[in-house]
Amino acid sequence: MTAIDPPAVTQPKKVLALDYGRSRIGIASGNTLTRTATPLETITYTHPQLPWSTLDGLLRDWAPAELLLGIPRLDTGESSALEKEIIAFAKQLESRYQLPVTLINEAFSSFEANERLKSQRRQGRRKKVAKAEIDRQAAAIIIEQWLRSGGE
Repeated sequence: MTAIDPPAVTQPKKVLALDYGRSRIGIASGNTLTRTATPLETITYTHPQLPWSTLDGLLRDWAPAELLLGIPRLDTGESSALEKEIIAFAKQLESRYQLPVTLINEAFSSFEANERLKSQRRQGRRKKVAKAEIDRQAAAIIIEQWLRSGGE
């Protein structure tokens, strides 16, 4: 008789995604068990002073296993204006929180987030679309992209 090993089971994990900007950082949470992403909040700050105390609280409260950070990679292969800043921010996040940081191409996440929110308005949503809401929705889209690409 031959024994068959059961398939490896990946433990579910929580992730936080950050949509970095020079004045706002959109934050969303994701879960590999439910395969969902939820916009959480948008942190407003004065560049170049990063909002570390707010980020400290979020990471303490959510206890993610990994951080996802959006980086706009252009189809032309050229670097975006923010690419160097985002890479430096990723290194700071890794060092400060001792967590893996995965860079996710989010070249059109803000556009997609805006389109989703405008669609909700056409379907009866009364609240106007604010930039802060677009940022946190863009962070949720970053998680959705990661999950679709096999993120675990």
